[in-house]
Amino acid sequence: MGQLLHKAWRSAGGWGPETCPCARFPLGRTLREDCVAKQILLVDDEVAICEALKAFLDEQGHQVSYATNGDGAVAAALHADLAICDLRLGNENGLDVIERLRRVRPELKILILTAYPSIDALQTATNLGVAGFLSKPLGMPELLCSVDRVLGSELGPFLLFPSTLKEKLKDVVPYLGEVTSVDPSNWLRVKTLLRTAAPSCVLVDAAAPDVLDFFDACKRELEGRIVLLLCRDDDFVTARELLGRLSNVKCVSMGGSPSRILRTIREAVTMRRQESERARATLAQQLARCEYAAPLHIGYYCTIQGACPFGEQKDAVVTVKGKDHHRCPKRPFVIPNADCVGLITWSGVPDETEIIGYREQAMAEVRKGKTHIVINCQALEIPHFNLVEILADLESVLADKPDARVDVINLAQKLLPAFLKAGQFLVGVHFYGRVLMELESRPA
Repeated sequence: MGQLLHKAWRSAGGWGPETCPCARFPLGRTLREDCVAKQILLVDDEVAICEALKAFLDEQGHQVSYATNGDGAVAAALHADLAICDLRLGNENGLDVIERLRRVRPELKILILTAYPSIDALQTATNLGVAGFLSKPLGMPELLCSVDRVLGSELGPFLLFPSTLKEKLKDVVPYLGEVTSVDPSNWLRVKTLLRTAAPSCVLVDAAAPDVLDFFDACKRELEGRIVLLLCRDDDFVTARELLGRLSNVKCVSMGGSPSRILRTIREAVTMRRQESERARATLAQQLARCEYAAPLHIGYYCTIQGACPFGEQKDAVVTVKGKDHHRCPKRPFVIPNADCVGLITWSGVPDETEIIGYREQAMAEVRKGKTHIVINCQALEIPHFNLVEILADLESVLADKPDARVDVINLAQKLLPAFLKAGQFLVGVHFYGRVLMELESRPA
């Protein structure tokens, strides 16, 4: 394979060890501040209830304040993400307070809390655009699930291994929402559940006799997921071994209180969600778009044609620089799942140290569980065979992963032929010239 690649590369005019301006080097074949707290405003004339709800929500990572009357609520609502309002506030009607809140903060999310539910109150509250209706006495699991739903921070489904962990976490499980537990009696079923149920978090008991077999049998299915290992001090040896097997495994002490364990789980899931959002933002910022596209709040606007068709069929042709196109000449580059993407940039005239760094960066993305490697070459000035060797190594290490792919994008016109020539031997690697970027697939 190496000789075939090298021959194709040289015949296409790519840089080799004798012609490249950078030195060739031998390459082996193996290749809590993040969790932003939400501001919650409690509006209730009973201070004891406010203090109890504040203590609980504070413990779960929110920032909570409270007011005991309408004036205090309106004054405190400026920076709130969510208001939880009682319907009876002494001599005040909670619905009137909600209407005042709507006037000063139309976008504020509101939950109603009351011991006196009625159909009339429900209809009026719905007309005011409240997000939910909670009845006293209120269970804390119901409160937390409602807050998560309204704030868009639902934890998602959980998978517990083994099923005995459900009993050990009996004071935590009610707050997690959808929970599925599995046992080692049927590894095929366990692996199938990991793929089909798509749990946002996998909770594993480090003291389980089959815990090492679980990680061995389900290593591929666990890649890229949040895996929390529930441990005690006696599980130190097991925890040390498992932490070295997957980069996405974290330990949670079982010695803490149920509320502390719950908060640790919530923070892990929230941080992972924020990492995914940052990855999407990074992709949107760094992947090159059409040189004629200007951003608008509703999408992109072509400075030549008008509303950007993003490659869709148009009734009339699009003329760009004197050429007619029935489709936009800058076709979209589709990324179905940004969470699986590892973004790498190759630029300039890379020397020996930089190419070593490129290799290490690529392998680091694979170790993170990324199965879609996107290499942006917009600023790359020369082709080099060592870069193709990195691509070959990426193809090799990703060969056993379903839906894995490597995309090399934004290649300059003078570089594209050399990469395409060598790439005929790389089935899992795709090369593109200048591209648009689209995070979700569209029908053809």
